[in-house]
Amino acid sequence: EAEIVEVLESELNGPIEEYFSRIDTKPVACGSLGQVYRAYRADTGEPVALKIQRPGVRRDIEADFSFIAWFAREVHQRIKELRPYNLPDVIEEIRQAVSQELDFTLEARNIIFFNQINLYSDDVFAPEVDDNLSTRRMLVMEWVDGKRPEDAGLTPEEGRRLARIGGRSVFHQILVAGFFHGDPHSGNIFVTPDRRICFVD
Repeated sequence: EAEIVEVLESELNGPIEEYFSRIDTKPVACGSLGQVYRAYRADTGEPVALKIQRPGVRRDIEADFSFIAWFAREVHQRIKELRPYNLPDVIEEIRQAVSQELDFTLEARNIIFFNQINLYSDDVFAPEVDDNLSTRRMLVMEWVDGKRPEDAGLTPEEGRRLARIGGRSVFHQILVAGFFHGDPHSGNIFVTPDRRICFVD
């Protein structure tokens, strides 16, 4: 709970109670960079998904990359056979990609863009983002009730239908839009009670 409060107090422009009437302290999802909690808006009482960056994670990652970069430079200088791979540049590219993942405003913009170009919104969607509340360390999204595909109790017919819908969406994302979900495993896909597909994370 202290981790949530620390981030919220630094990211919100006012007391937490002005924005959220309640925040469940047990996370509903955990990742290496952040955790997702169920919270309730103070103005409407509606539930939202509140993704909070782990305090200190940026400092820890930068420290790790400092060591990895030093090691890559040493290997590059000392092992001639590995020089064509240019390990220092590889590590720097990875560091920049991870740094982007630490900015939740980029994730918010990606979600918004995904929904804007999505041709199959009747069947496939991503959670709506509260762009006014989301910051670099906090992401506020629509709460989506759903289950992982394997836990959704689908009939064979429903499973085949959703597989076709999901395949059609991924095909469009990759080959037509050129903007796609980069990690579509079952933990990042929900099936809603009305049998729609929701992409998260």
